[in-house]
Amino acid sequence: MERESAWKKCDEARIKDVFDFCEGYRKYISECKTERECAVRSIEMAKTKGYIDLKDVISEGKSLKAGDKVYACNMGKAVVLFNIGKEPMEKGMKILGAHIDSPRLD
Repeated sequence: MERESAWKKCDEARIKDVFDFCEGYRKYISECKTERECAVRSIEMAKTKGYIDLKDVISEGKSLKAGDKVYACNMGKAVVLFNIGKEPMEKGMKILGAHIDSPRLD
């Protein structure tokens, strides 16, 4: 039995949203061909969403509080983002992991 195409369930607005998202991703992978380029771009994107460098927080002797958003970069090739929550660490934390999927071949 052949399944119906998911596209048939989408209205024009949803299809436009999907293609807009894909165009943004196409542009991203066209401009970011290495881990380092991806890391730089990811940090730029994070900053537009209010993230600040964890190194700056530490060097300025500041403390993090609920609602703060910070990032850290490791060796220019890995980026982590943190959203500081309200609950104490003893209650746990949520981690979402991903890797930079740069299209180059070694």
